[in-house]
Amino acid sequence: ASNPLSVTLAKMGSSCLVKVIPPEAFWPRPKVQSAILEINLELPCFLEKKKKWRNFVEASYRHRRKTLLNNLVHGIHVERETTLGWFRKTGIGVKQRAEEIKADLWDALYEELIKSGGRNPARSARRDSSRNRENRKDDS
Repeated sequence: ASNPLSVTLAKMGSSCLVKVIPPEAFWPRPKVQSAILEINLELPCFLEKKKKWRNFVEASYRHRRKTLLNNLVHGIHVERETTLGWFRKTGIGVKQRAEEIKADLWDALYEELIKSGGRNPARSARRDSSRNRENRKDDS
């Protein structure tokens, strides 16, 4: 899948190219070709409304020249070791870019994110310890 929209469409259903429209068909003439796509939504999973899914996919494609690993580590702020664990479980290579990942691997990778709660363990620990300090102050 080449972008966040195509990943989401692949997870929700299917799409196919109906017709390519040449630039000459428009006035003023654009510098790109246009296309008509047929989109068949087969699974009512409403991913477009799920903020965690959108953040995950957008972070994956944020920097095209970076690997998926680096995009996820910096985009959703999950520790590198946690993300490497997801990659090992799903069979994704550490050098792969988002564009190289097949639809079934996106599902598996997202499931790993959900299982982990989608939180950075180090950040969560810092947040929990600061909450504990605040609670002790309130108890005094």
